[in-house]
Amino acid sequence: MRRLFVVIGAAASVACAGDSVAQTAAEFELERDPEATTSRLELARGGFYLLRAERQDTPNGETHRVGAKLPGSLVGLDGYASLFLEDDPASTGVGTNFELGKGLWVVGGSLERAEADFSGAYVKMRAGDLEISGGGGARDGRAVWHGAAYLKTERFSLATGGSLGPDESAYSHVAATWHPAPDARGRTPGAWMTLERDGPRDYALEIALAHDATFGHLTSWGAYGMDQWPHEKRIEALGDVMRYFRPSIRNHERSAGLGVLAAEWDVDGGEGTLTLDARYYPFRLLRASPSPPAPPRRDLLAELLNDAMVGWIEPMGDEAGTLLAELRLDPVVLYVEVPRSNRSDPYVFVQYVLRAP
Repeated sequence: MRRLFVVIGAAASVACAGDSVAQTAAEFELERDPEATTSRLELARGGFYLLRAERQDTPNGETHRVGAKLPGSLVGLDGYASLFLEDDPASTGVGTNFELGKGLWVVGGSLERAEADFSGAYVKMRAGDLEISGGGGARDGRAVWHGAAYLKTERFSLATGGSLGPDESAYSHVAATWHPAPDARGRTPGAWMTLERDGPRDYALEIALAHDATFGHLTSWGAYGMDQWPHEKRIEALGDVMRYFRPSIRNHERSAGLGVLAAEWDVDGGEGTLTLDARYYPFRLLRASPSPPAPPRRDLLAELLNDAMVGWIEPMGDEAGTLLAELRLDPVVLYVEVPRSNRSDPYVFVQYVLRAP
């Protein structure tokens, strides 16, 4: 296992050395919730995550995960290939994923060995702003099928797909965005929607509105293609640590304005729950204009006030609500969720980003 850790680290080093122009960033993160405390190190180059290593402490013991992702440009192709490992108190699992191609066609695949085993592949056809992909594989020797379609325009995007795995009902999802044009991001509103169905009596719908939206089509498409979607629960044995979206804060930085309003309708076994979610940046009202010019020197107080967020999540039922708060002062992010039912055990996320030219 030690050799595999060395191989993964060496792969990330090769990828980092392959691009002498792009900026390198190291990210250090700490997450704490009632079930676990996770520490994490990430290395990115030009916005492409090359390495991720984390340790998770739980009452049952420690889990270690490490992964590396190489850009396809190293071999003259689009896409990526990744190698990852997870070592927990019960078992050790390894896996690899890839999505590589050029022009119209892309081929992807996954090979994972853990408590369950999965092997699969898919083909994607790209035609401008339209992508269609489909494939299949085997989970513990039983067939799994999956597919997806993606569409984007300057102001709208759509992603839909699903999968069918062993001993499971069909899983399907739809995601869409109404987002600003690239030259208007941070100055006009936007919205996104997700719908996931996990059986006739289990589904979830989320709709969110953002003031001065900052996101684009990747909010619905995802960064890593078909296998990143929720139906991956049917087509994975381990899960690629390199596909985690970081940070894991819903709605994080999707508004450069006053905030985000969202509602989620979650049906589990026929029982529905409505949850309202509001994120608000109160001090942004004090700005002179929606997009003030950058100050000639760094004003720490202005930055702190601009990125101070407060919010509230309120389930419309018997569950208690949750208070949210965030402070961002580059290069540090501090985010906290405090459940009203258990104020002494909050969720805490701390991120420190170190950038090098």
